Amino acid sequence: MFRGICKLSHLLIVDDDESFSRQLGKALKKSGFEVGILTTGVGVVDLLKKEPIKVVILDVMLPKMSGFEICREIRKDREIYHIGIMLVSVMGDREEIEHGYAQGCDDFIPKPINFHDFLTRLKSLVSLVENEKLIEPLTTLGSGRYIRLEILRGILLKEDFDLAYIELPGLIPLHREIGNDGVVKLLRMFSFHLRSLAGNLLGRDYCLAHLGGGHFIAKIRSKSLQDFARELKNSWENTVFQSEALASLITDKNYATTVSLLGITTCGFTYYPNKGDSIGRVLERLRDLHSKCKMHSNGILVDRRSH
Repeated sequence: MFRGICKLSHLLIVDDDESFSRQLGKALKKSGFEVGILTTGVGVVDLLKKEPIKVVILDVMLPKMSGFEICREIRKDREIYHIGIMLVSVMGDREEIEHGYAQGCDDFIPKPINFHDFLTRLKSLVSLVENEKLIEPLTTLGSGRYIRLEILRGILLKEDFDLAYIELPGLIPLHREIGNDGVVKLLRMFSFHLRSLAGNLLGRDYCLAHLGGGHFIAKIRSKSLQDFARELKNSWENTVFQSEALASLITDKNYATTVSLLGITTCGFTYYPNKGDSIGRVLERLRDLHSKCKMHSNGILVDRRSH
């Protein structure tokens, strides 16, 4: 059954409990949302590609296609993987909730719901979807949300891929030397360099994101990280010494200090599909490597372990 979808829709409820859907939809409309309702999971993915829906509220225990399955299908599809997903279920134990997050949901709320709490969390999710864009405006690389979605997509598709954390560790002290405008120019220059190198080495098989400050993440073709990290380090060092644009930021007074702060560090690993993996575990492994990377004299740390 399908009703209530129009071009102004923001929310989609998918639940075979018609009484629950009707009551929830009515309450959400009173709270200012446009709401559509489906009582089956079949066809949800196709519908999301046609309608401007911000958040889908999925019951886990649906006939024919479970909420977990729908969640996975949404997160695998780049056309719609940015849509917010809230799972609801009478099965609200810890294992069920953790499994829901591993499938890619943004929030998981056990039934029966407390509407006040539900509404607060829903508004937070709608705000996230509306305001946390997939492109980071300063560098025009992907955003933190974008790279999380791309990593999750790779996990759900059971792909092998390399994941790298790239940092300009001297950016904070550099700010004192070249000022805010200089840092902005530097970040844009490095981002352009990073994108150009990835394109030259990997074709179109890469995803890049700027997390803010001097922090970047790259998801690239499996088993290419060592060569990528080495080439990035060498080519950036050459750029630092040869670039007229960078030279314009550096005065004779602070030349030696500034150049010494322009180095980069890169750490990462090859991800192999493993049962029970989640994006949380993958990112935790990357953060752990990042904390160790600065101790390596050449600024490159590649973990070759399979898990």
